[in-house]
Amino acid sequence: MTSAYLPGMEHEERRRDLSQWYTEPRLARKVWRWANRYEQPRTVLEPACGHGALVKPILEDRFACTDVVLIDIDQRAVAVVEDLCVRARHVGMSWEATCTNFLDHNPERHEHYIFDLALMNPPYEEGRAEEFVMHALAVCPRVVGIFKASIQHGSSRFRMLWSTCRVTREVRLASRPTFGAGENGKGAMSDYVVLEIKKLDPEDDVSSERWVLQEHWP
Repeated sequence: MTSAYLPGMEHEERRRDLSQWYTEPRLARKVWRWANRYEQPRTVLEPACGHGALVKPILEDRFACTDVVLIDIDQRAVAVVEDLCVRARHVGMSWEATCTNFLDHNPERHEHYIFDLALMNPPYEEGRAEEFVMHALAVCPRVVGIFKASIQHGSSRFRMLWSTCRVTREVRLASRPTFGAGENGKGAMSDYVVLEIKKLDPEDDVSSERWVLQEHWP
């Protein structure tokens, strides 16, 4: 979940019961540029937008993006990103924000994808990151997000996610994100990765060998 990263605000106002962990701006900018390296989405979904830090770089460098839909379960967060939507409209983009639980949406695949990309830093507890990915892949052909490195391991995650999806690109983060604790504050307690995830084709063998583009960020 993302935030505008206002020192003295994020860690005080975030709700841990909603797994609100905010993305620092430098990381958010790198993730957005990375997401556009080979494919430039026109329509973007952010299903756990928080205060919008992960999508704010789109206003700075939109690439081909014209439409953004922001979703969050917390009405306070939606009120914050409404200002981003107004700013986007002033520069000719179409942004809208909705207060709802993204996981309440029916995850069945549509006949046609609604968005080109889902951009996310989802809640991590109780398998919700995996749920967010699966729900997003029902309406988008690919997901780019910040995840705990452990999302790639475990039999339950294989059954839920990796039996039908695959990582196509990966970034290993050498430094753990601060997630709103401040540049010098206590940040993440786990290792994190940035992943690009796509659905497997129905005829693909999940156990077959594949190339994954990989890099490290300091």
